[in-house]
Amino acid sequence: MEALILIGGVGSRVKSIENEKPKCLINVSNKPFIYWIILYLLQNGIDKIIFCLSINQSIINHKIESYNFKNIEMKYSRESKPLGTGGAIINAINKITNEDFIVLNGDTIYDIPIKKLLNFHYHNNNDLTYSLHKLNERNTDYGGIEFQQNNQITSHYKLNRDSKSTIIDAGLRIINKKALYNYINSNNSSINKISFEDNIAPWFIKNLKVEGQIFQNEFYDIGNPESYKYTINKFDKMKNKLEKYFEKQ
Repeated sequence: MEALILIGGVGSRVKSIENEKPKCLINVSNKPFIYWIILYLLQNGIDKIIFCLSINQSIINHKIESYNFKNIEMKYSRESKPLGTGGAIINAINKITNEDFIVLNGDTIYDIPIKKLLNFHYHNNNDLTYSLHKLNERNTDYGGIEFQQNNQITSHYKLNRDSKSTIIDAGLRIINKKALYNYINSNNSSINKISFEDNIAPWFIKNLKVEGQIFQNEFYDIGNPESYKYTINKFDKMKNKLEKYFEKQ
């Protein structure tokens, strides 16, 4: 299974944490956050990762390669200019070989069993499937989700921290490649700067089959100072879980 990681953002909200580092290289439990994302994907049976890079390409590339990860194929989708979350996915589409692929953000880990979400995606013949999380406390802005009892998603919108809604897009999604090509062809979309959340997702929700599955697993986010503090205080559990798994390999 293939996973595409979006790590091309400028990280403007987290410059106060480690100003000189790309966001995905911010240290959590003495390792760059991208290291833990890769271990999480390996634990979940992912055998190919495509890194979507824009700024700081050589720095991120060098750090990832320095760990000499085994049993996984790594590819890089490079952007000459920042393309946004949607443009980055479209830019990488020719590197994807599977019918369905995972997209996740480079500043979050949602500790869910990916195979369970995949089975849900396949069983329901979805074009796009979201992993959803119910917040216990709101410490930043997140993408809010409205969905019906049959799991069909009806809206993906911006939530502010004062919103009463607690169901959020946890940043790990499964996309059907053919459906993405349908979006590109229907919108005459070339590789330009667009947003997954603001451009691609609304079109999918309006025209295709989009569902979500709620989990109550741990959600780690380093995307802003508030959620970063929460993550570093809680991350030992995830670190120990991953390290124990790989000691057995």
